[in-house]
Amino acid sequence: MNEDLVTVLSSYNRVDIMTAKSLLTSAGIEYFVEGEDVQDIIAWGGIGGINPVTGPIKILVEGKDGPDAKEILKDLK
Repeated sequence: MNEDLVTVLSSYNRVDIMTAKSLLTSAGIEYFVEGEDVQDIIAWGGIGGINPVTGPIKILVEGKDGPDAKEILKDLK
């Protein structure tokens, strides 16, 4: 992947993240996940599935794939 990355999904919901990864893989779109491993670093990490210290998990794709990825993930919040 190059440096031209765009965020196509930002969510605290791990099910949405897993679904998004599966959909993007099926579509042949490479992605990078930011913050997934950091969510549980702090002992009280998942309060209601949210870690306010680390922020949401983000899925990023190359800029050229952004529009397609956003269309694929449009139903995920």
